[in-house]
Amino acid sequence: MKFRKTIFASFALIFTAQITFSQGLDSYNWGEPKYQLQNEKYNTSDQVYLKRMQHSEFNFDDSKEAFDLVAMSHYIIQINSEKGLKMRKELDYPDVSENSEVLDFKARIIHPDGTFSEFKKSDLKEKKESQRERFSEDDDELEEIEEGESEDDEDDETYTYYDLSDLQIGSQLEFFMLISTKSPSMTGSLLNYQSRIPVQDFSFELNATKEFSFLFKTYNGAPEVVQDSTNKTRAVYRLTDSMVDALPKEKFSNYGANLRGILYKLDGFDLGKKKNIFNNDDFSRNLYQYMYTLNKKEKSVMKKVIKMSKVKSFSTDEEKILALENYLKNNFENYNFNALNFLFNIESLYQYNAITGENAARLMVNILNALSIEHEMLLTCNRFSYRYDQDFASNFFMDKFMLYFPRQKKYLDPNTQFMRLGLVPGVNTHNNALFIRTISTGGITSGVGRIKFIDAMSHSESKDKIETKVSFSDDLTALNFDLTRTMTGYFAADWQPFFRKLDAEQRVRYEKSLIRFMDENLDLDKSEYLNTEKTDINAKPFVVKGKGQSKALLALSNDTLIFKVGKLIGEQADLYEDTIRELPIERASARTYERTLTIELPSGYTVQNIEDLNKNFELKNENGQLAALFKSTYQVAGNTLIVTIDEWFEDIILPANKYSEFRDIINASADFF
Repeated sequence: MKFRKTIFASFALIFTAQITFSQGLDSYNWGEPKYQLQNEKYNTSDQVYLKRMQHSEFNFDDSKEAFDLVAMSHYIIQINSEKGLKMRKELDYPDVSENSEVLDFKARIIHPDGTFSEFKKSDLKEKKESQRERFSEDDDELEEIEEGESEDDEDDETYTYYDLSDLQIGSQLEFFMLISTKSPSMTGSLLNYQSRIPVQDFSFELNATKEFSFLFKTYNGAPEVVQDSTNKTRAVYRLTDSMVDALPKEKFSNYGANLRGILYKLDGFDLGKKKNIFNNDDFSRNLYQYMYTLNKKEKSVMKKVIKMSKVKSFSTDEEKILALENYLKNNFENYNFNALNFLFNIESLYQYNAITGENAARLMVNILNALSIEHEMLLTCNRFSYRYDQDFASNFFMDKFMLYFPRQKKYLDPNTQFMRLGLVPGVNTHNNALFIRTISTGGITSGVGRIKFIDAMSHSESKDKIETKVSFSDDLTALNFDLTRTMTGYFAADWQPFFRKLDAEQRVRYEKSLIRFMDENLDLDKSEYLNTEKTDINAKPFVVKGKGQSKALLALSNDTLIFKVGKLIGEQADLYEDTIRELPIERASARTYERTLTIELPSGYTVQNIEDLNKNFELKNENGQLAALFKSTYQVAGNTLIVTIDEWFEDIILPANKYSEFRDIINASADFF
């Protein structure tokens, strides 16, 4: 089963709604089929949204004190190429959640000569997700399903769709849907309407009961939302946009956070003139109350965890934090899915040896309180989806919970089992967050929140270091190598937590990335993996050692021995495209790559073109500080050649005008290979 992981959904202050049918959108008529005119600007685009309408209607039922939402989406898509046809082989029927219902769904294909075909409910087909050809508007090519991805066909989900094989180049696909939702989120919703498909005409409308007002924020060049002042019976807000060019995906960029979009939330209601309903102050107090309130049974489990983890036997706060974190993450499965909160809760911790992320966080903060360890709670988001906007208070941004320890100046993610104190997911750093700390006033303890920035780790804290010693076989047909690879930070987190669980066959498969990166067919005599125990995670580096022989890196021609020394660092990413850069450069984290190659030269041979091993590329940010570096040097001592490569990236974000220098550093590594 596939779940959408939403953190702390129960903290959102949303209305509980019962469905009442809209008096407007539920009667929407899409009109007679008509072939639309495409602007010639987009003639070379594979697909074009000729129309993209997304309208929402909120109604409030006084008797039930509840909202309901009816959302209408209407699309007309022009197909201009074979690739466009490939992208539109199927049209999914909406797969809605338990609190939603499809009120209407219609689709038709309109051809250039005006003929059309309309789909009926009986035309719907069904197949398993594993059989889906994965291609979306944001993909470059079809994604092949890897063998073994669906391990249990009985659990493989199915989806319902219309077959679009009647589509032709020049055809237009038109469809619309009406979806009714109970308990819609009023604390913040984001609609991105830009993608890799251009939008010729976009229309957004939010229509609500007159007594309620909404706030809006638009991003990345989207025009402002305007309220209709002429409507005296409803609160109507609109945004229109046209000729919205496609945004291409580019390597080393943050695509999601750079799309045009609209963020909105309920602001208030006229009754009592209540405004700013959803604000950080109220959220901080409510969250604090929820997090630090345990019932009698939960307190009993908390005491047992304190005893079993032996946290009190450690002398420093940092040792206690690590002992607690190791105990909870090493002994209990963490399910980051809040629908299971009722089952995998604090009370049932020892019954199931499992807990949800939300309950794990509650348990941890209460133990930290009991141990008098200063800490702050914080909520943020994945910045590759959207950036935390400090000027628009909304629960929308609060989908990732972490802890901060001011005295240690370290972060902790209670929900990520393969990371420990001091290491949290890079996508949740270099971003704003709501930090909530404890305050006591007049005998009352509560939480107060403020927006602060989460600094990313330095490049020196996340390192992949390879030391390779190489000698030639007596007949000069093979290389003997002795490799030691040491990984820390994010590099170690990719391997260290689960490596001890791998059997011999699985380890051989992963050797391709860890050791055989220089030659996948090398003869490996010995391999060794160090620091793979649970207590080693983020405490010790992950170390890989290997010894063997390779013939692929050598070629002998007459008296010339060709040694592909660059192969010793493995194949590298490159940036050789010649297009104009549109998006800023952005990486998930800062990183360092160190390579030391010690080569014992065969007797009687000298090295030609040795100066080619010297490379030096630097990138400075707009403040004149060194932001990234690639530097390779060599030295010869007797019959030993030593090549040293230092490559690192410190700045998380760089402007697009630095792309040329950034590309030089990336390509320096690729050219070395």
